[in-house]
Amino acid sequence: MEEFADHICDDLACQLARLHIRENPTPEEIRDYGLYLIEQLLSPLASLSGFPGMPQVTGNWEANLRNRLIAEQQQYDSAQ
Repeated sequence: MEEFADHICDDLACQLARLHIRENPTPEEIRDYGLYLIEQLLSPLASLSGFPGMPQVTGNWEANLRNRLIAEQQQYDSAQ
């Protein structure tokens, strides 16, 4: 996974910004979102946990995808 992660997830930063989930996602967030998408594709038949050594999704992407307004508010920078 690590060898190809950047290539697999190369357009996900733009997708996260377009969906107003993360305006400036970190590389870790991009990879985690990529894992979430892979998990969704596998979900009818399998899970990432069924593959030994495979990293697991850590973020709550489902909640962010459901409500765009909540995702926008989570990006709010109070210091700014």
